[in-house]
Formats: sequence, C-alpha cells, structure tokens
Amino acid sequence: MSKEITSPRPYTSEAECLQCHSQLFKTFATGKTKSLKWRKWQLKQMWWMLVDNEKAITEALAADLRRHEFEALASDLHGLKADILEHLNHVEKWAADEPVSSARFLMGTLGKTRIRKEPLGVVLVIGAWNFPFLLTLQPVIAAITAGCCVVVKPSELSVASQNLMQDLVGRYLDPEAIRLVTRGPQETTKLLELKFNHIFFTGSTKVAKYVAATAAKHLTPTVLELGASKIVNKRNFDRKEREQYA
Repeated sequence: MSKEITSPRPYTSEAECLQCHSQLFKTFATGKTKSLKWRKWQLKQMWWMLVDNEKAITEALAADLRRHEFEALASDLHGLKADILEHLNHVEKWAADEPVSSARFLMGTLGKTRIRKEPLGVVLVIGAWNFPFLLTLQPVIAAITAGCCVVVKPSELSVASQNLMQDLVGRYLDPEAIRLVTRGPQETTKLLELKFNHIFFTGSTKVAKYVAATAAKHLTPTVLELGASKIVNKRNFDRKEREQYA
C-alpha cells in the first residue's frame, strides 16, 4: 500500500462541493438517470470497480482496520458483489409500473390506475469507518438502481479506504451523476445544510440526531442506520435501565 493512499489528503473544498451539488441537480433534471440502460451500466461499472481493484481494497482495509484479507473479502467485497447481481436481476421489475385493480374508474371502461415509481432525486450517502466500503457503497448501489444521482461521503476516519474510493469512483462511475466528496466533521455540517432529496447515514445515534434535525429544515427524508449500541448481558430491565441503554 503506497504512502499516497494511506496519508491524509486535503478535504474537498467548499466551492467544489457546491459545484458538485449544482451539477447533480442539473443532471437529474435531464432525466438521464431514469434510464434503465444507465442504471444497469452504472451497476456493472461498480462491479468492475470492485473486481479490478480487489487487491487494493483489501490492502486499504488492512491499513485502516488491520482487517485480514479473508475477512475483507467475506464481509465487504462479496456482500457488495451479491447486492449488485441482485439489483441487476431485479431492476426492471422494481422500476416497472404496478397496476391497481381496485382503483379503476367506472369499472375500467374510461381508464386504469397504476403506481408509477419515480426516483427521488439527488441522494447524499454518508458512510461509516468500520466497514468503509460495504456501508458506503451498499446505499449507493440502491440509489443507482432507484435512478438517483448520488453524493458519496465516506468516513474520514478510514483514510486509506477514503482515498482509494476517491480515486476509483471518478474513474469508474458517471461523474455527471455520481460524485465523491471528502469532509471532516465540521465540513460535513456545512454539506448537510444543502438541500438533498434523500439522506442515508450510517453511524452513531448522537450524530444521527443532528443529521435528522438538519434534514428536517428541507423536509428531506432520511434513513439512519445506527450502531454504537452498548452490549448488555442481562435479561430483565427496569424502566431506568431501559432508558440508560436506549
């Protein structure tokens, strides 16, 4: 693993973040990401990004977390590749309109009702340090399948993984629709002040409360995948204990 990958780099500047944010909204407005052909292409590109750089990814995980190659392959890479295959196999079905037989107008003589699935828009994905590839790229795979543009913000705590993702995302994925930014805690608060159509966050409850509160200012829906729960070996709890460990 080269020193360039394991050494901290300057974060993405404020101007670059604003340009990236503006670009993705413009791209989404063109309808480019709604195309099933585009979605499949990006999923395949993600697959080759993982396959072509398997050794570099396992080395980055070893540098950040001292994770053995076998564990890295089993817990990070294989899970992502399985997700990509599942999404490729089902994206047409998931994106298709659904007829609603119980909601026909005048017994269906003048028209039929259907549920049309539309992408939300521009999604912000904030990853976690402990499984930097898995927990960052899984939501990106889902966002691509849904036809969204994506801003990817990996954890700054896993430096080698963040740097490698920064190199790979721009090389393999469509830069008009999928962009990676690097931010520290203070810089991320400014990123969250921008309007997104959906936010996916993985991390602690404390930070998630801030993410949710900031997103609420724009009425942005969120998915908060929370960890950092205390391990408890006790069957029965009184109310005070439940509140303590909640």
